[in-house]
Amino acid sequence: MDDKTLECLHNFDDALQTSFVFKMLSSPALTYSVQSVTFPGISVGEIPVHHKNYKGYVPDNVVQYDDLNISFIIDEQFKNYTYLYNRMLTNKFATQAEIEEVFDEIHVFRLDSNKKPISDVVFSMAFCTNLSSFEYNSNVSDDDGIVCTATFKYQTFTVQDV
Repeated sequence: MDDKTLECLHNFDDALQTSFVFKMLSSPALTYSVQSVTFPGISVGEIPVHHKNYKGYVPDNVVQYDDLNISFIIDEQFKNYTYLYNRMLTNKFATQAEIEEVFDEIHVFRLDSNKKPISDVVFSMAFCTNLSSFEYNSNVSDDDGIVCTATFKYQTFTVQDV
């Protein structure tokens, strides 16, 4: 191995779970204190191929993405929750233009150890399909924020360097 290859092998930092920022393109003024983003899995099916007495497989041309789940703290005025709630209720559409208004673009910026963006994961044509329940509870010892989980479907995602 040459010196440049050895340098690459030793020059990396671990990705940190807390190093991300979340943004929805349709609501730039809203703040989401995101607790967690479950980065979705991706799978490609297989097609069985038979030849003589053997069974083999080739990859299918359909890519399937898992849901995008985002847990966030509901703000005091419930603006971030209400925004998603209202978008889900207005998913009644009749024209192509109304359908296109339902879709959003979601960005999850990955940050380096200095909290500077290094890549942008863009979820295209996303829409909220579920808002979790949450609980008010006066029997808690710590007055933590109310956490809600939003589930999104989307067409595809791409990872872009910043």
